[in-house]
Amino acid sequence: MVDLYFWPTANGIKIPMLLEELGIDYRPVALDIRAGAHKTEAFRKISPNLKIPVLVDDGALDGNAPVTVFESGAILLHLAEKHGRFLPAAGQGKAQALGWLFWQSAHVAAAFGQYVYFVEQLFGQVSEPLLDAACVELNRLYGVLETRLAEAAYLAGDYSIADIAVFPWIQPRRHRRRLADTPNLARWHAAVRARPVVDKAYRLGRGIASEEKVLSDWTGPEWKTGLSAVFRPRTQPGV
Repeated sequence: MVDLYFWPTANGIKIPMLLEELGIDYRPVALDIRAGAHKTEAFRKISPNLKIPVLVDDGALDGNAPVTVFESGAILLHLAEKHGRFLPAAGQGKAQALGWLFWQSAHVAAAFGQYVYFVEQLFGQVSEPLLDAACVELNRLYGVLETRLAEAAYLAGDYSIADIAVFPWIQPRRHRRRLADTPNLARWHAAVRARPVVDKAYRLGRGIASEEKVLSDWTGPEWKTGLSAVFRPRTQPGV
């Protein structure tokens, strides 16, 4: 049995996306991070950083020893390697998949997380230069994706854990973006979204916490905040 400790955030929802693709039976253990349910000593034993998601694989189905994996990228990599799917075995394809997987962890999570924190929690409090810098970096990273997806159908050529890692972080309404401005990214986003198991993973998330903002682009209604409707990410400082 596989136990998944998670909450439907961008990092959390990507793990059900892969588990559903693999057809693995798993038990979702919802930890309400908004209520601090993850901040316990019991959870620290399996998640040293007190963050979700965490996968506990008892190994019973394949006769292997139990494995506990924390950090979403590590979980995706563990599952892909164990089941031999959604990660090329070797060569340039594997290098591309791993590169984009770690790119998401190192750049997208940090920059997009900072951006939404500034505009959702600190709008009107952060300085104009800091807000400009957050907008510029968000736009730059969207541009990196647009350039790559002009070259290939998916980030590593074929659909892989790299696409699964990045997809939940692309939240156009929340980022005040029009995907039509990045047509290659829009094509990729539609292709991933059309996968039936992706919808199943997001339905799981909605059943647990439909108010989570990562789900807002999936469920249809415009995401609403107290921010001015005219606010848009800037392409360069001062513009």
